[in-house]
Amino acid sequence: MRIKDANGNEVSVTTQGQGNLNTVLGALGTAGALGMLGMGSGLFGGRQPRDSEDRPVTRYEMGLIREAIAKDNEIALLKAKQYTDAAMAGVEAQISKQIAWNAVQQNNIALLEKQLGQVTRFMVPESAIGAPVVPPTVSNAQSTTTQTNG
Repeated sequence: MRIKDANGNEVSVTTQGQGNLNTVLGALGTAGALGMLGMGSGLFGGRQPRDSEDRPVTRYEMGLIREAIAKDNEIALLKAKQYTDAAMAGVEAQISKQIAWNAVQQNNIALLEKQLGQVTRFMVPESAIGAPVVPPTVSNAQSTTTQTNG
């Protein structure tokens, strides 16, 4: 429908019935797009279950679910602690073995250093010298000296 405005221009307008119909259908389309027509929060009938098992839970049921989850978490923590304790015992055993091995190796190194010190002393064997070497002897007898007067 076309009407003239105050300035004399022709303007297209809808009838009141058409306007109401457009408004209602637009609102229904928007509600459907937002999920309010039976699938959403409940504008026209609420959320319909997708499966026969789907249903709202009560506070009591939610409390039971929370208790079960808390117990499952506690069991998992206890198992993790047991595993950690067993692993730590294994690590401690390995450390003890390493400490013992290190002590033995330190003793071996000290012995080798001592032997190496003895081997590297400068010595000339008797067989390399022509005459047998007789070590000097020191006697404790006092020698007497004679003095000449003269």
